[in-house]
Amino acid sequence: MAKVFLDPGHGGKDPGAVGQGLQEKDIALSVTLKVGQILKNHGVDVYYSRTTDKYVELSDRARMANNLNTDIFISIHCNSFNGSAKGVETYSYPGSTTGAKLAGSIQNSIIADKVYTLNRGTKTANFAVLRQTTMVATLVETAFIDNVEDANILRNRQNDLAIAISKGILGYLGIKYNGGNKVSEHWGAVIKRELESHGVVIHEERFNDNITRAESMALALQVIKAIKGIK
Repeated sequence: MAKVFLDPGHGGKDPGAVGQGLQEKDIALSVTLKVGQILKNHGVDVYYSRTTDKYVELSDRARMANNLNTDIFISIHCNSFNGSAKGVETYSYPGSTTGAKLAGSIQNSIIADKVYTLNRGTKTANFAVLRQTTMVATLVETAFIDNVEDANILRNRQNDLAIAISKGILGYLGIKYNGGNKVSEHWGAVIKRELESHGVVIHEERFNDNITRAESMALALQVIKAIKGIK
């Protein structure tokens, strides 16, 4: 049975890139968990560097995957530049032919599923998680979080993105995508989108978690500001 290690970028004290009311750490975690669900439904053993909003050192992410001796490692991120750049790009470690093959499979799947109109292609980089892992590894920059169009994809098409990434992973592993594993959407996601359409921004999708008093006060303040039109 194939073993896959999924690494949602950033987390905890490190929000990653921020833009258009979104935080990279939240998008990366949400998409990663959806990918994991699809892979599990196809009989793949899935492991994660994190499943909650916590900070994990880059070296620890690689170490966890190495200790588990997984077949492949996928790190999921969001890009950021100047608000005008957009599109998807996928990285492998320089000189890794297998890494390049995995990156190409994921990149091509995202483009084939028409999640994006702009294909930025596959690239190589000396990223720590690619350098320090001992298995086939790739890093997906899903979209530019500070670009209006890309942010809308990150906000509203996470299921499509997760399915496309999963298809690319399964294709590399030689596992046929069965087409029946659409990611079920939590009812809270519908409420979240409705609130955001009215100017109330919720950064995390912890739909089943309890809310603290401080969080409830912060949410109430956002609602009041949205009603009054205060930025």
